[in-house]
Amino acid sequence: MTHEYDPLTQCDDAAMSSVLESMQSTDAIAMSALNDTLARWPRDYRLWFLRGAIHAGQEQHGEARTDFVQTVTLAPEFHVARFMLGLLELMSGDLQVAAQTWQPLDRLTESDALRVLKDGLLNLGHDRFDVALEQLTRGLALNQQHPLINHYVRAVVEKISGLPEVASTTADSTVEQEHHLLLSGYQGNQTRH
Repeated sequence: MTHEYDPLTQCDDAAMSSVLESMQSTDAIAMSALNDTLARWPRDYRLWFLRGAIHAGQEQHGEARTDFVQTVTLAPEFHVARFMLGLLELMSGDLQVAAQTWQPLDRLTESDALRVLKDGLLNLGHDRFDVALEQLTRGLALNQQHPLINHYVRAVVEKISGLPEVASTTADSTVEQEHHLLLSGYQGNQTRH
């Protein structure tokens, strides 16, 4: 989903370009740039998402969750943030909260990658490994809009594929080294004047 640029709440192109450039460096430099930019534009959901993605990449799940909650609060239809928030909740063992967080994704088409991936993860939470593996594999194939989340999902697929219950099923086990997840959520959301 593409959100329209709002100069009252979103940083301008120069500031976003600076943030994105900083993200090609270390996490510390990127975090510093994001914090500085958030101080000027605290209602820019994209900045919260990017910061949450860095926290998630560092396995700082509590901080990532806080930032993704803020992202979804500011932009409820920013689906990749909702997906990541639900994933963090699922990873923390709270299947019911993840399902509730993901409920708005049910409004997406049945062939939308985020919905298919969400369904696969929920089936995994209910120990339906074969169904989960099929849905996650299909979701990965469908996912063109947010490719940088694929390495998170591939890691799950690899774990499922190694379980005795699904040992006869194989999945692509190549996990590519990805840039920050945050860039996938930002792609297609450049500001427009």
